[in-house]
Amino acid sequence: MRKKKEQKETFKSVFGNIKKDLSIFFENLKDNPVRTLLDLLNTMMEIVKNNIVFFVYIITSLFIGISLRYLTIHTMDNLFLIKPVLGDLAIILILGSFSFLFKEKHRFAYLLVISIIFSIICIANSIYYTFYTSFISVSLISTTRYAVQVGDAIVENVLQVK
Repeated sequence: MRKKKEQKETFKSVFGNIKKDLSIFFENLKDNPVRTLLDLLNTMMEIVKNNIVFFVYIITSLFIGISLRYLTIHTMDNLFLIKPVLGDLAIILILGSFSFLFKEKHRFAYLLVISIIFSIICIANSIYYTFYTSFISVSLISTTRYAVQVGDAIVENVLQVK
């Protein structure tokens, strides 16, 4: 019971500080907008400098997603549509945000593993789309355990090696 009360007070303290900081920010924005926006820009630049690996992960993952769309759909009209880019960005940010739960020395390894998984999924989607004009589904991925048993058919039919 005591722990819940402490947590509740901690949340009140944190959100109270956020509320206070926002009110100070908006007061400063009214008094001196240029200086306040420059301070905000400097703060944002410091955040990017301190988390460069995370931002490189975001940019490269978005590039991989856009490249997949270009390689499969083959039209520039669909390349930069906002909905797919925002969908990709949401997944990238959600999975990438878990890296902040790790110590700083383990973040790079986590983000690298997630990037490799994204790359493998994109390569598989590109190959699958080439032959079936559809993307891979979760149920199809679950059938990969039978790939060894039907390996000869995969090599002959899909890869067309004779």
